[in-house]
Amino acid sequence: FMPQVRKLLVRQGLTFRNSFSPYPLCCPARASFLTGQYAHNHHVFSHKAPWGFRALDDRQSIATAVQGSGYNTAFIGKYLNGYGAQNSLVTGKPSLTYVPNGWTDWYAAVQRPHSSPYKSGGTYNYMHTIFNVNGTIDDTHNGQYQTDVLGRFSRKLVRKYSTGGKPFFMWFSAVAPHFGGPHEKDDPSRVLTPR
Repeated sequence: FMPQVRKLLVRQGLTFRNSFSPYPLCCPARASFLTGQYAHNHHVFSHKAPWGFRALDDRQSIATAVQGSGYNTAFIGKYLNGYGAQNSLVTGKPSLTYVPNGWTDWYAAVQRPHSSPYKSGGTYNYMHTIFNVNGTIDDTHNGQYQTDVLGRFSRKLVRKYSTGGKPFFMWFSAVAPHFGGPHEKDDPSRVLTPR
């Protein structure tokens, strides 16, 4: 798995020998990264309803703290499960074009709501990801591999911020290697779980 990470990082000496996750599930762990809180405080206990994005009060986060210290901030990739399809706890309104406080630039993959005018694409479609770019839906990446699109977004923002006088914080949050589609012929046919 991840041959480029092993080649470019591990073989060059980078290891994670003392790394911890506050919760062994993606959505609660992301919420902990955002808030600095454990799940019993931020209330995102799972990626499934009634939790996920709809359970997070994201009025204050790492973005608001860092931006308040004078940084430009950028988010790129997957936010929380349900983002785009679920209502925001903060606004009570749909989240398809919602941008949380504290982000100078926001490039988040969105899940399509059931009532969406978009008939395909979404966070977990690696070849047709729909993005919320600073509050506007961007559905122009059909046929482009999602991680490549995220890389282009990242390079664009690094160029933008590197010429300014302010420091910047960027959270690159790739969906891969989560499950996703479309299924390709060399994908594993099933995932084995330990007993």
